Amino acid sequence: MKKSKKISIWSLLLICMFLIPLTSAVNEEIVSTTSFDDTTPPVTTCELEGEEYGGNYFGPVTMILTATDDESGVKSTWTFYHLDGGAGYWEQYFGPRTYLGIKEHKIEYWSTDNAGNSEPHNTIIFNIIEKFPIPSLQCTGSLSWTDVTPGDTIVGSLSVENVGEPLSLLDWEIESYPDWGTWTITPESGTELADGDTLEIGIEVIAPDDQNEEFTGEIKLVNSEEPDDFCIIQVSLVTPVSQQSLILQIFERIMERFPNAFPLLRLLLEL
Repeated sequence: MKKSKKISIWSLLLICMFLIPLTSAVNEEIVSTTSFDDTTPPVTTCELEGEEYGGNYFGPVTMILTATDDESGVKSTWTFYHLDGGAGYWEQYFGPRTYLGIKEHKIEYWSTDNAGNSEPHNTIIFNIIEKFPIPSLQCTGSLSWTDVTPGDTIVGSLSVENVGEPLSLLDWEIESYPDWGTWTITPESGTELADGDTLEIGIEVIAPDDQNEEFTGEIKLVNSEEPDDFCIIQVSLVTPVSQQSLILQIFERIMERFPNAFPLLRLLLEL
């Protein structure tokens, strides 16, 4: 018959002296990893990937949510979202989601950090369209100047408008303008002119030095994406006849009428 071993009181005291500090250290470690002084909510950002056109998307759109918190951190499963109201239910975010519906969409999303702080709900709205809308160029203006003193600066304007399909964006440019005088056109090009919008273009010209001349030409504006879509503005400028030139013309006509008269005057005028 075996004798049972009894643990002496001294042995129990030794065991307690060893376990108490160890238990205390473990408890401190647990507390340090599960309690936070963090009172700041996390920040969640939403990135949309797809073929973008003027703030709209053509085809599939992929949503990517990223939550950050510099203090307690955020668990990957503590980000929530729903699309277009989500029938009142929130979904946990586990990775990128792709949407296809051709219409305007609204995504709401938010996160909670490891300390239990929740951020306010965020919202992003985007629109998926069926096809790229086609812009169309239209321009108007009248650039006709008369009795312009040579060397003078004259001004005018014309306008360019996008008369294309709804949601279309027009990129345009000045392709050519007259080569007489000195031209300043502001602006000479533009991008993403929305459908129905009109832009005024300023024109400034220093007139040529030639007297008694009529200058003509045209300004051509084109759709940068579709060169066959263009418009033409006709231009004309007339400089006046100087008094000296007018007198000379009168004498020339007199000499033509009386070819044998005033021989000395003819010699002086080399007529």
